[in-house]
Amino acid sequence: MRSERVLHFIYGDLAYKNFLHPLIQFNKHTFLSQDVIIGGNGIDKSSKLMKGKGLHFGYNFKLTSLRISFFKIFRLILKKSPSIVVAHMSLCATYPLLISKILKVEKRIYICHGAPYMGYGGVLRLSLKIIEKFNISLSTLTICVSPSIQYELRKISKKSHIVSTSPGSCSGLPYEKYLSKEGVYNKFENQRDELKVLYIGRPNRRKGLYDLLGAANSKSILERKISIDVVGIDISELSINLKNLPVNVRFHGFQLDLSSFYLDNDIVILPSWHEGFGYALLEGAAFGCAMIASNIPGPDSIVINNVNGSLIPARSQRGIEECILNYYNDRDMLLNHMKNAYIRSLDFEENKILAQMTDFLTNNQYRT
Repeated sequence: MRSERVLHFIYGDLAYKNFLHPLIQFNKHTFLSQDVIIGGNGIDKSSKLMKGKGLHFGYNFKLTSLRISFFKIFRLILKKSPSIVVAHMSLCATYPLLISKILKVEKRIYICHGAPYMGYGGVLRLSLKIIEKFNISLSTLTICVSPSIQYELRKISKKSHIVSTSPGSCSGLPYEKYLSKEGVYNKFENQRDELKVLYIGRPNRRKGLYDLLGAANSKSILERKISIDVVGIDISELSINLKNLPVNVRFHGFQLDLSSFYLDNDIVILPSWHEGFGYALLEGAAFGCAMIASNIPGPDSIVINNVNGSLIPARSQRGIEECILNYYNDRDMLLNHMKNAYIRSLDFEENKILAQMTDFLTNNQYRT
């Protein structure tokens, strides 16, 4: 396989750091070359983690930018002459996949980190579903980051080349970094009166943050010793009246090291409307956090309802409120779910997942 040249397209510095960089390092002796093009509308707050320059290839629906992006990507693929093009994420994959097909690249791999159409309705849902089907049709292999996303995509496409890692994710967890047994065991043994809930993510409405804030502002939550840490978001990024923010919610902005937050909280919550997998859930589980997530494809690959966490209806402030109160009132259940979440995280060891991804990349079955 040393003769293979791989060209990756991914959107955002942080996505590269969390999802692609481990795979690049794992395969540094597998391929002749591995190049990465990082797209984005600007410089992410995480850009200091990166070296090199990115290229915008995402959709911003400005025709001039779309045209420029198309020809930039065309020239890049022509210049690099890869034998494998790997395009990550639904809305950013179409151009690289289409152009690589036009240029007759033999292996075109689409890595689906989530199907956005599942979080919407009406014309937007239909449009996003068409893009998803088009991406699949352009690829010679579609890799899903969770078995439940694979199941959903097989509903909308008759293509047989839709696969998934098992049990899910595209990079797994590096045990030496995340699995701090001593810290986790101390956490299990030192339970407290206060219940602490952690949200990590962007301020997008589809991530369910505003549903969480609504639940946190309920009387039943406010009158109990329940606090919520929000990481990755500055208060200035919120699109609500700051006077209405719950007093029990603390905002911590962007953080490079999340380990102290995971260890200090009892529950990690991901109330998304749609999701590919839910990496924050996995990281939280590795630090002994019980998990609360929307009952949607992706998170249901790691959260086993009433075993290591709870699956709740998406877009439901009431569902979030009731679930948090259940854990507050039943600390034995909370501790049991925390321990089971930690055990579940052991199934997602990094080398195991990366070996599966490498097998997909190198398998000659998936060629035109």
